[in-house]
This record gives sequence, structure tokens and C-alpha cells, in this order.
Amino acid sequence: MRKLHFSKLIGWLLVGMVVGQCAYAQPPGGKMPDDMMEEDAKSRSLSDEGLTTCRGTLEVTQTMYGNGDVVGIPNLLYGCLQQKGAFTKEEKVRAQKLITLAYIFNDDVVQSEQSLEALLRTDPVYELDPVADPKELFYLYHKFRTDPIFRIRVYAGGNYTMFNQVSRYGVENIGTAAEEAQSGIRGYAGASFDKEFFDQLELSVGLQLEFREYSLTNQLYDYSSYQLSETQLSVSAPLYARYLFGTARRVHPYLTIGWVPNFVFASNLTGSREGNTVVNIESQNLLKEGIRNPFTHAAIGGLGLRFLSRNKKGFLFLEALYYHGLTTPTNANNRFNTSQDISFRLGYIDDTFTLNGAQLSVGYIISLYKPKKLRRFRKLDGDLDE
Repeated sequence: MRKLHFSKLIGWLLVGMVVGQCAYAQPPGGKMPDDMMEEDAKSRSLSDEGLTTCRGTLEVTQTMYGNGDVVGIPNLLYGCLQQKGAFTKEEKVRAQKLITLAYIFNDDVVQSEQSLEALLRTDPVYELDPVADPKELFYLYHKFRTDPIFRIRVYAGGNYTMFNQVSRYGVENIGTAAEEAQSGIRGYAGASFDKEFFDQLELSVGLQLEFREYSLTNQLYDYSSYQLSETQLSVSAPLYARYLFGTARRVHPYLTIGWVPNFVFASNLTGSREGNTVVNIESQNLLKEGIRNPFTHAAIGGLGLRFLSRNKKGFLFLEALYYHGLTTPTNANNRFNTSQDISFRLGYIDDTFTLNGAQLSVGYIISLYKPKKLRRFRKLDGDLDE
């Protein structure tokens, strides 16, 4: 009978233990029960989502931040931020905020500033939560320009023009003849660049196209009368200062004052005369006749309301203005040098007058942002040379 070596005996015992363990752990047929397979698949699915999808990665990093594990957050999120369409805008802001917070608590000043600037480029009107956000984030936030660099205002409305006589001229007895003026309603539209200073003061320069109209009726002695109408087309470049109230609310009332230089490039007169002589005057170019000054200017003031848009990047506004003419459109040097159609046939001599009026407009204001670290902090932090 052959002897069984001790080492071989130990080997066979180990093999038997392994086979027995497998047989005990695995059900007959070598398959897991259905409920165990379902749980295993669900677990692997959740694990895959957390590791391979950006949305899952965002949730994982949020949990990491909550647990104080901030070191690996930037590396986990940077790849997703580079992928187009991996995040919605809201998710992208969340990711950039997590990266910023991670760098803050890793004492990486440069990277935290860069990541916050990226966040503000994604959402320039992002607001911090005074309850949930740490004071270190507020300190960093206030180092950046978060106000718009300027705003673009576009608008259109109605223009109510009033004839204001300064001195009377005519071929009739001006002491007894009654001249009546009728106001006219036309439209105007324009755009401006607005820059806000000191939170409540705003300066604005614009360009607008204006249509104006007024009419005159006059009795010539006892036997004749005329009616005339003048229309003007002009370009103006208004300069405004606005004082804003309640800028912390969604509705901002404001006051406006300003000066408006006005360049008239079309001024036409039509008219008719009735009585012993009937005359109809077709359109006469008053600029060409030389009796209109191409440049006038006016003072302007009024009230407005602007309503913050839902995305907080613009305003709908309503504005009512009154303008007062400071110079006359009449060229006094050529007052009596008009064509025979105007002075002799119609019987009209140009008065010295100004044009006043009221304007009502509606429009939209677009805020343009360029987030940037403020100069005083760049200098303080050594980003700028002395």
C-alpha cells in the first residue's frame, strides 16, 4: 500500500472546500434567482449612470461637496462642461458653482476666480443665496463686475406736435385777423445706448426718426381765408439723464430730462385758399425755399416705467415725454423771399414759432453683460502692474 504524502493531502482538501463553497452559493442549474438578477441589474445601472453620464456625475459631485470631499470635483466635472449639450443651462451653472466652491475650499484663488467668471458668462444675472451660500463665495462674487456694461433701448410711439407762435407775420391786418393752429399726430421710432451710474443714475445717447405735422387756418380780410399744413421729417440725437427709483424691485419708475438736437431733412407745405380767389398749393419744399432752418433743438422731460423681464436680462418700458422747442424753424432772413405760390397766391408769410409737443412710446431694453474682475481688485491682488 502506497503512502499518501502530507502535502498532497492538504492540496486535495483545499480543492474540496472551494468546490463545496461554489455549490453552496450557486443555485441548481448555475443561475441566480430572478429577484437577485433584477437587483443586480438595477445596482449596476445606477452605478453606470453615476460614472458615465454627466447628469449623474453632477449629482455625485453634489453629494461629494456635501460630504466635504471637494478635491476631485473639478476633474469630474470639467469633461462634461466641455461636451456640447451635456448639461442644460441650469445644470451648467450648478457645475460651475461646484467647481468654484471646490477651488475656494482648496485655497486655489486663481482657479476659483476663473471658474466664477465662467459661471457669470453662462448666467450674467445669477444671484447668490444669502442663506445657503458661504461668505467666501460672496467675497469672491463682489470682486467681479456683475452690472451690464450698457443697455440698448429700442422704441416707437406717437408724436403730438403743437405750434407755438412767437411773433406774427402776414399780408393781412395781423392785429385783427385770427390765426388758429391745429396740432397733428404722427409717429417716431429710435434706439439708444444707456449706461447706468451709481445704481440709480442713467445717461443715454440715441438716434431717432421723427415725423411732425401741424396745421394753420387764417382769415385774410373779410373775403378770403387759407388753410395750410406742414409736415416735417427729421433725425434727432437725444441726450438723456434718467433717475431710477426702486431698482431692487421688478418695476422701476424713473424721471427723464434731456436735450434734443434735431436735423430736419424734409419740410413740406400744402395749402388752399378760398373766397374771392380759389387757390390750391401742391407740396412746397420749405427747405429748398430757404425759409426753414435745418437745425433746431429742444429741451425734454418726462416720466417712465420699466418692467423687468422674466429672464432678468431686459426691460419692457413705457415712457411719456414733453419737449419744448428752444429755437425756431423759421429762417427770418428769407421770410419774404418765398415763391409766389406761397406769399402771393396763398397769402402766407411765415411766423416766428417753435414746435412743442408730447411723445408716448413703448419699447424694450436689452442689457449687455461682460463679467470681469474689477480693476481695483486686480490691482490689489497684483494682477495689474502699479
